[in-house]
Amino acid sequence: MGNFNIETWRTGVSLISTFLMIPMLLITILFHEIAHAIVARNYNVNVPEIGFKIYYFIPLAYTNLTFIALLDSKKQRNITLFAGCFMNFLLAGISFILACFFKGNLCVFCIAYGVENIILILTNMTIFFKLDGYYIYQELMEEKNLREKSMVYFKSTVIAKLTKLYKQSKDKVNIEIITLSTNNNIFYFLFGAICYMY
Repeated sequence: MGNFNIETWRTGVSLISTFLMIPMLLITILFHEIAHAIVARNYNVNVPEIGFKIYYFIPLAYTNLTFIALLDSKKQRNITLFAGCFMNFLLAGISFILACFFKGNLCVFCIAYGVENIILILTNMTIFFKLDGYYIYQELMEEKNLREKSMVYFKSTVIAKLTKLYKQSKDKVNIEIITLSTNNNIFYFLFGAICYMY
């Protein structure tokens, strides 16, 4: 097993973060996006582009998977959407295994690279941003434009209730608690509220 101590970790992390981790992050993101494209092409889905964009002032890479909607199988769509995170799992696993065979800074690099991949997985699986997790969740819920619908529902519900409360307060009528009639409405309301918080 690799020779690991806290002093090696501190020295190694500062060297690694300075020289290697940013290029490795870019390469990892590229592998993540290529994994989406490979799986989509395996299902004969056209992948018109892989590129970079700005999302809430954060630079991101993306693979245009618009045409997976043409797949009949929900399983195939979800496998295609999960492919990038699977690639990160694979890279993290290989990194942690390699860390067992190296010493010093190389061991630290492998551990840091594995942790970087785990962080990318957790980030991508967030359902409140339009990243992989959101699209997977949207497929599982069988609801298109989930974020937009939820945010519109939340906003319209809150505005309607506030307007009603304002009118009632002028007439000195008791304030009523916001109630939603169905589970679907409650889901839209809560999901929309959380999306607004993000």
